[in-house]
Amino acid sequence: PTTLESLRICLFCNHESQGVKRNLDHMRLQHNFTILDIECLINLKGLLAYIAERIQLGKLCLLCSKQFASADRCQQHMQDKGHCMMPYHDDTEFEYFYDFSRLYRDIPQKTLALENAAENLEANFDLKEERKAVTD
Repeated sequence: PTTLESLRICLFCNHESQGVKRNLDHMRLQHNFTILDIECLINLKGLLAYIAERIQLGKLCLLCSKQFASADRCQQHMQDKGHCMMPYHDDTEFEYFYDFSRLYRDIPQKTLALENAAENLEANFDLKEERKAVTD
């Protein structure tokens, strides 16, 4: 079986694991593959299936997007060059599988807290300046 047929097959060497989690562990330990921004990932199976299609059908390196004559050559290239990783500089290709809005849900409260802290600091600084002017 290939990675197109099962999520238990390694994207990079076609090793078959007992389950998807074990396959992810294998890919992390053997190929240094980690899923970026996993806390915002909403479709793991879709992401893995998409990466499998990219490698098996598109014959495209995951990191540098170089195209090869065969999926085997593509996998060998990724292993040889250490390209068994998602590109961190341009993740728009994978954005469909993520929901980044959860990162921004707390921002209004955090921004307000920062603004209050800055105002308190400013007020405190003004008091020190006034005291210094009185004692000079």
